[in-house]
Amino acid sequence: MAVNNDPVFAKTPQHAAVAVSTANTNLDGSGTITTLLTAGPDGAIVTSLKCWATATSSAKRCNIFISTDAGSTWKLHESALMAAYTVANSTVQTPVTFVDKSNPDATIVLPSSAKLGVAIHLGESVVFAAEYSDLS
Repeated sequence: MAVNNDPVFAKTPQHAAVAVSTANTNLDGSGTITTLLTAGPDGAIVTSLKCWATATSSAKRCNIFISTDAGSTWKLHESALMAAYTVANSTVQTPVTFVDKSNPDATIVLPSSAKLGVAIHLGESVVFAAEYSDLS
């Protein structure tokens, strides 16, 4: 369905989160990519996107992919390094921030029904979380 509002408005904010622990060293869109969210029929705007380790872990690469064909093919959108982290009552990990909601210019705008996927290059537990709104 085509957008029928002018200007285009974001709908109700939504939250998506997924835990990933399967290693994928590929940057070409192959291998295991986990879908974090799917844009609505008029697209979506991602206003916050972060990831963090949930267990003691080594340094690793965290990857964000976008698919515009229902997940058949994936293209690398962004990649960031996560520092090694040791879980303890006296430590706090700084999350890897892909999209900072305090910077509106850094949003990811997804086309109609596009998928945002995530992967890590080491098989260690990481949570990816996003705040987004479908467009109308």
